[in-house]
Amino acid sequence: MFFPFLFSSKAKPFSPFLITLLAGGSLILGGCSSGSSKSFAPQCPHVEVLKNAADYYNHQSGSSDLSNLITRANIASLHGDCGYANEEKTAIATRLSLKMTIQQGPAAKSRTINIPYFVAVLHNGSIQNKYEYSQEITFPENISQISASTKLVKISLPISDTLNVEGYQIEVGFQLTEEQLNYNMTHILPPTFKPFQ
Repeated sequence: MFFPFLFSSKAKPFSPFLITLLAGGSLILGGCSSGSSKSFAPQCPHVEVLKNAADYYNHQSGSSDLSNLITRANIASLHGDCGYANEEKTAIATRLSLKMTIQQGPAAKSRTINIPYFVAVLHNGSIQNKYEYSQEITFPENISQISASTKLVKISLPISDTLNVEGYQIEVGFQLTEEQLNYNMTHILPPTFKPFQ
């Protein structure tokens, strides 16, 4: 499954990356060639789902009791691709989407909710950018659990002789409050991920 994308006449096709699952939610993305013997796909950046930000619990009244649960969500898998952003090959364009499983809790009062998440870009361990997003979810009538994919996130990573793609890492997760993060660190078992089938 690949995302549809509109290319200009000067744009080069993107190569889908392969998602290989490692322990702890760490993913290695490998570019695939576009089929031309004269064209080689670039190396894709390493992507990691942060284990303490892979689950989202929203409780009312600050209580973690099940009866006060409004929403629970988890990151099930990732999907996307990468390729050169221009003919000069001075940047890598990466696109990715998160697939979530979302559940309404007993304290939910609305069928429409917003799930906050982030995508952070690091180079050699140093944070370069952090992008925050919100995915709106509407539950159908009489349905309390659904799966949904976020909108496609597009990130351009500059590369040069001194700024190589091997140094890049992309980290993703839910945007949590301090209270939610502490809850995950003390209550949640290590997450398990699986790629799209």
